[in-house]
Amino acid sequence: GGWTRPPQEVEEAEVERDLRFLHLREREAAQLREQAERVRREVAALHARLPDLPPLHDQRHGEPDDERRNAGELAVTCAWIADKDCARTLLSAARWREETVADLLALGEKPSLSRRCWLAVRGLFVRHPVDVWLERHGDGLPDHARHALLVGYARDLGGTRRVLDAWRDLPAEVVPGARAIEVLRDVYRHGPAVRRDLLALRTVQSLAVLDVRNYRDLVFRIGEFEADGEDPELGRALP
Repeated sequence: GGWTRPPQEVEEAEVERDLRFLHLREREAAQLREQAERVRREVAALHARLPDLPPLHDQRHGEPDDERRNAGELAVTCAWIADKDCARTLLSAARWREETVADLLALGEKPSLSRRCWLAVRGLFVRHPVDVWLERHGDGLPDHARHALLVGYARDLGGTRRVLDAWRDLPAEVVPGARAIEVLRDVYRHGPAVRRDLLALRTVQSLAVLDVRNYRDLVFRIGEFEADGEDPELGRALP
């Protein structure tokens, strides 16, 4: 759902119900729990940014009804988690330049000699992303910023690689935060279609899981593996 819906009391996390339904081994279940926790962190980060964001719905048509608002917010949440068109990354680009680039400049490190040689050779055939970004968006940075950014990019310090890769291809006149809002507004506008796609995907996944479990259970019973002392849960578990 969306972030404007009132919180609902739930007895059990949906992910735990899904894990129990899938009969997964503990190792696979632990991996899915980790992914679910990452998603929760991303959603919390989105909610923390919402007060600073402009309205995402089309204000020319007034306030959307509850159904369209919930669908739009669901679509935006999915796009945020997936970093669609680098919207989440671009929204933090200004902060990256203000804080992380300043830290890299203060660090004062230069690439190693071997790294500089490799970059020089590489530069004969392809331009480094740092050089592309500096040319389009590096106004106001000191001359030694290139060395600092090369170190940050190589080590991916402060998320430098992802932010710089997302930002470098934007035209010089485009503000990254504005581009991010444009993407999120487009996603919000297509909220009903996104919700239909998600419901269809979940239905197909559930049917596929049921098919696999039914086939395994059938083979388990036909083969009379339980009579041989095998745990019947093995027939219901996914491979």
